[in-house]
Amino acid sequence: LWLGDADLQSVDSLTNGNDETISSGDYWLEPRNKKPYKYIRLKSAEAWGFDTDGEIEVEGTWGFSTASDPTIVNCVKELAKYTYNLKDAQTYDVTVMPDLGQMSIPKGMPQHVKVALQKGGYVRSMGVY
Repeated sequence: LWLGDADLQSVDSLTNGNDETISSGDYWLEPRNKKPYKYIRLKSAEAWGFDTDGEIEVEGTWGFSTASDPTIVNCVKELAKYTYNLKDAQTYDVTVMPDLGQMSIPKGMPQHVKVALQKGGYVRSMGVY
């Protein structure tokens, strides 16, 4: 059962399309050992069952995370510090010509924050910020 764009942290109950409860020992949450889960795979002895107009019901904890990830916390602190310190910059958010001997202030978030977010898998790709 592919969960689409939804992020699943845990399952409280799983009900088949014919209103039968599926035991937690009869399925795996995938990808294994890596939250959030993206799909539910039944073990070989089990099968999805449907009555007319029946739907599978998944009750559980939904969301990307239930706790603050240290990488995200650090990136938020770094970005907040960078943004706060921009108030003291004379050339806030200005692109200049370094080959003419002028200082260049990069726009957007610091590169090390972008790299940490990408490396941790929190973003797939980041445009120009």
